[in-house]
Amino acid sequence: MPYCFGEDLYPGVPKLNIKTIREHELLAIGDFRVLPFQVLHDDLPILAYRFGSFAYITDMKTIPDSELPYLEGIETLVVNALRWDRPHHSHQLVGEAIEFAHKIGARHTYLTHLTHKIGLHAEASLRLPQDVQFAYDGLQIDV
Repeated sequence: MPYCFGEDLYPGVPKLNIKTIREHELLAIGDFRVLPFQVLHDDLPILAYRFGSFAYITDMKTIPDSELPYLEGIETLVVNALRWDRPHHSHQLVGEAIEFAHKIGARHTYLTHLTHKIGLHAEASLRLPQDVQFAYDGLQIDV
């Protein structure tokens, strides 16, 4: 068993308080509320997260229709978009991510989990609709 999960910890090892996260069970972190919901990474179910009117989804290829109600009222979306072309079995392309963002009615969308083949930020950004932009390291989003 890894060093930080055993009962007999030696000095300097972090003590973890592990919590199981389940879809549709609201998490409370102080006054902060997080709602996990399910998306699919190919056929593997994974969790995405809603924080009020903000949603964070990465590693998604598709989302079951039954999960769409959990995205009603989302204003700001961070979602994966691997590349422009050459479909991938477990990740969305840029066009698929934009289509998804518009389907759920997100007002502002930030694309993440991009490959370097997207191109230079300034040039590639010109190909995006005005309500969609590329996320970048250090980006801060007011929600």
